Amino acid sequence: LLASVAPGDVVAIRNGDQSVNAAVRAVVPVGDDQSRTLEVRLALPETDWRVGAAVEVRLPRAAKKRVVAVHRDALILRAERVSVFVVGADDVAKQVDVELGAADGDLIEAIGPIKAGDRIVIRGGERLRDGQKVLVQGGGPAGALS
Repeated sequence: LLASVAPGDVVAIRNGDQSVNAAVRAVVPVGDDQSRTLEVRLALPETDWRVGAAVEVRLPRAAKKRVVAVHRDALILRAERVSVFVVGADDVAKQVDVELGAADGDLIEAIGPIKAGDRIVIRGGERLRDGQKVLVQGGGPAGALS
């Protein structure tokens, strides 16, 4: 749990049919092993809830990590491999293999020799050849997600 919540994170709190979001102010790093509880201090917005009322707090289940993500249209899917084309400073497309990780909408984690800031071909990659010169028309760099 300590790895999955940190000061500044936002958690959802529910009291009956009312819900609010609250920022984590502090996580006390000493827990109770027997009850498996940990003290988390929150900055609550103004509510009409009774002091001492039992509430439900939803914490993230996994630790956050930064990843490089590409648009799903950038993926070249073949039976034996998944790859993307990275465009170098010389406007030459280089095909690089990637493994896929977590997805968030149209963005998919791409694990491999690409990094945030690389120029990735999003459309038309299935017609490219490794080492082919391309004409860059716009777009942006690979994104970093939390």
